[in-house]
Amino acid sequence: RSVVDADAPVDVRYDIVDLRRILADNRATSDSLPMVISAFDILEKYAVNLLKPNRPQFWRQIKFSNGVYQARVACLRGSRNLLKAMGYTDEFPNGLAFPKHVDRPDTDV
Repeated sequence: RSVVDADAPVDVRYDIVDLRRILADNRATSDSLPMVISAFDILEKYAVNLLKPNRPQFWRQIKFSNGVYQARVACLRGSRNLLKAMGYTDEFPNGLAFPKHVDRPDTDV
């Protein structure tokens, strides 16, 4: 079940992100916290795009070959699970996508 599909208000849906776990899984070096912050900055942009009434043209998929994804998100352990929680549950060879039967993210408050 995705965060976007959760039966709860939007502000509560994202409470299921286990930040302690993410920090623990990504604490290997002294550069870890800035890396986590940078990754969350991009993940937040993905989430905000899902909440917009006029979403960007390519909102349905995240390509792992995208330069921004490679540089700032791919290095975060657990990032794919976070994307899946947002609704990007269909895997394809180079990324994740919303299921074809989903016309739009469930953003109703």
